[in-house]
Order: sequence, then C-alpha cells, then structure tokens
Amino acid sequence: MKTIGKFILSGLGSILSYLYPYKLSLTVQKQRNVIHTYWVKRYFKHFGSGSLIKHNALIVGMENITIGNNVVLGKELVMAIHTANVGGDFRPTITIGDESYIGDYSHITCINKISIGKSVLMGRRVTITDNSHGTFDMVDLRIPPALRKLQSKNHGVEICDRVWIGENVVVLPGVRIGEGCIIAAGAIVSKDIPPYSIAGGVPAKVIKTMSD
Repeated sequence: MKTIGKFILSGLGSILSYLYPYKLSLTVQKQRNVIHTYWVKRYFKHFGSGSLIKHNALIVGMENITIGNNVVLGKELVMAIHTANVGGDFRPTITIGDESYIGDYSHITCINKISIGKSVLMGRRVTITDNSHGTFDMVDLRIPPALRKLQSKNHGVEICDRVWIGENVVVLPGVRIGEGCIIAAGAIVSKDIPPYSIAGGVPAKVIKTMSD
C-alpha cells in the first residue's frame, strides 16, 4: 500500500513540475513580495525606491521606521518598535540606509534608536536590540521579566556603513559597530567595535583591525 501511495505521489509531483515549473514558482514568489511591498510601504515614515519586503515579515511601528533605497527586508523578519511599558521618555526610531540587506528570520526590536547604515549586509537570524527587560537590581528582579519596564541606554544601537554581520549574531543595547567591520557568525556584540575590525566570539572581541 505504501509503495502504491509513493508511486501516486511521485506521479503527481512529476505532473505538477510540468504544469507549474520551479522557475515559475520563484517568479510568483517575487511578484508576491512586490505586491506586498506596495501594499504596506505607505505606512512607513519613509520607504525608498527599489526597496523590497519579503513574505511573512512582521513589522510593528512602521510610522517610525525609515527605509532607504534598494533595501531588502528578509522573509519572516520581525522588526518592532515598542512604546508600551517603557521605562523612560523615548521617541523610538529605526533607520536603515541605502543598499542594505536584512537577513531572513532576523529580529530587530527598538524602544529608543537603532541606526543601520548604508550597504550593510546581514546573514540569517541576526538579533539587534536597544533594550532590556528591567535593570539588574533587586526591585526589578522580584518582578516577572515580562512585566518589567523596558530600559535602553541613551544612544541606542548604531551599525555604520558597509558592515558585514554573519548568521546568528546578537547585537546588544548601547553598541556601536564602526564602518567596514566584519562580525563573525554566532558572535554576541556587547561593546563597541572600532572601524575596519574583524570581531567574533562570546562576548565579541576584536580579532584584527585593518589599516591602509
């Protein structure tokens, strides 16, 4: 019986491959992304020409998000600006510069300020946050984490131009990554990285700094 079932399924698969070729499915996906982008782009503070939102991206607080030209926001990206339960008087903004690529399945969360420069390349599953649940004192620690007020350092997070960030990197609050840096996959960036540096590890440390 299993053999017959496999035979039927393989036959259906072969028929579908002729009726609905793989290249056609890719074209349909691309057009779906374009339609979705045109549907939602008017809700952003600014949305540059040639930019694209891939399917199933969840974006909250678009009215405070600025997207440059020719930016790609990866599929199933979660990018959220939070204004509730915030411990401070913040005016949250997310800015992404021209020609930048935000990897699939990434997570960007903001209550203060996140600035991503031009021509930044991110791998999949990158996390960037400018906030934390409460502070490290006994008053907050006696409150369930989900109920603690969100806190942020004054200058938020800044990722400068032409930075390359590998897969599964975490960028923590208050960090500045200088221009031209390379951040190795799996790194947790908790401190500033100077320009034109290669950094990696947990926590991330500078492995090498380039010079002319």
